[in-house]
Amino acid sequence: MNKTITLANGNGGEENNELISKVFYKAFSNSILEKSEDAAIIHDGELAFSTDSFTVSPLFFAGADIGKLAVCGTCNDLAMMYLMQLELE
Repeated sequence: MNKTITLANGNGGEENNELISKVFYKAFSNSILEKSEDAAIIHDGELAFSTDSFTVSPLFFAGADIGKLAVCGTCNDLAMMYLMQLELE
């Protein structure tokens, strides 16, 4: 693993998984993080919390922009958690 974080670490691929497993899981180990889900269900299941980051250049591109990418990505994370909760019920 490199000592320098690059854009490749945020692409959702192998570099991203390596960073998460070797750095974040070790440093911030807890039962919520270890589930490795798109969002955390907190407050006795009443609230889903998601945080994400998006890096894109240029900020505006064919069909979207950084704002649309951020909103759609966050909504997708929360929707997946909602569907998972429905399956558990």
